Amino acid sequence: MTPRGELADRSEYVVARVMANEALVAEGDSARYLPKLEATLETVSERYGASSIESSQALTDTGVQLIRAAGRYDLAEPYVERALGVCREVFGTDHRETGYALHDLAVVRGEVAPEPFHVRVEPLLREAIAVRTRVLGSDHKETAGSERTLAAYLLGNWRRQANPDPDSRLLAEAEQLVSHALPVMQSALGKDQFEVTELRYLQVEIAIAQAEFRRAESLARDLITKHRQPCNGLGKTPSAMELLAVALRGQGRMAEAESAEHALPKNFCQLALDEFVKSLLQATPSGGTN
Repeated sequence: MTPRGELADRSEYVVARVMANEALVAEGDSARYLPKLEATLETVSERYGASSIESSQALTDTGVQLIRAAGRYDLAEPYVERALGVCREVFGTDHRETGYALHDLAVVRGEVAPEPFHVRVEPLLREAIAVRTRVLGSDHKETAGSERTLAAYLLGNWRRQANPDPDSRLLAEAEQLVSHALPVMQSALGKDQFEVTELRYLQVEIAIAQAEFRRAESLARDLITKHRQPCNGLGKTPSAMELLAVALRGQGRMAEAESAEHALPKNFCQLALDEFVKSLLQATPSGGTN
């Protein structure tokens, strides 16, 4: 049995069987590929058992394949949900694999239909944090990863409210989660890793939502000058300059806000992404990668 703080070995047999469906899934005809996916899962189940590590892997990999090859979070959800059920049965509640399964299902549900948030998404992420804290510790990067995701969803849930309150407990908790997750992720992954950058941007957006515009201004300026991260990840918006403009406007500093808005082209982050992709292509040998 896999120790509770470790991940199970991946079966190459399962990987090969699931990947054999990739091209068919990419074609986009669910009426054709869904029966094939079920047949593959049945084959794995017959070989290893329905309640096995391999069946859990096959279900998870199938869900990931539907997202990666077809962009179908809706079709992936039942597979990821089934994977969580098998994980609970095979590994138990307090296991690293179960923590992953909880987090994965929360993310998929958040993409498909996050509402009602307190029913579909929030309980899964809270359990993922609790499981990861017990198994890996509060300062592990996987625990911090679930904290980051919950903080982002708390902010999203706040934004969907009819009359969002800057003093909402949703924002207060989101800020606390980010404040804990950021140093943990930075220590584990490095200051320039995209997940760390996303946490910094999330900090600014939460401060703006709380109407703490001076703090948001300081954080946004740090992104630009201290961390040299004018864009959120690879091409994601809003840019740090756009957030800075919002923070300045919140303080009534309209001329400075307008100046910040025009400091960079509106498509600056997309241009930066294009240049990054171009550099990768130029660095690839003509014969392809090994």
